Amino acid sequence: MKQKTIVKRVIDIALTVTLLLLMAFQVTEQLAHEWLGITMFVLTIVHQALNRRFYAAVFRGKYDPLRIFQLLVNYGMDIFEYYDELPVVKRERLMDFRQISLELGQDIFTTSYLA
Repeated sequence: MKQKTIVKRVIDIALTVTLLLLMAFQVTEQLAHEWLGITMFVLTIVHQALNRRFYAAVFRGKYDPLRIFQLLVNYGMDIFEYYDELPVVKRERLMDFRQISLELGQDIFTTSYLA
């Protein structure tokens, strides 16, 4: 394997382990949780930088019906949650953003979100 591929795989594994540790908030202390969050943020930035060609490839090529369908399915999985086999929009995620802007006291976040 190429060295860049090995680095990508190590970053992916580190992201997975960090995410699992972050979800175990009851087990980790507050300080460890904060450092894991910072680590996750940095690893995500590195991951995005190493895989930047993916975003250019999204707009390349022919969009046949199968590729459009796969794109819509992937997008739908990000937007919807399923309760009793019915799709429900993740509105709680949208309201979290508003709550953060209210706590920070900066209405510009809410304004840009609603625009």
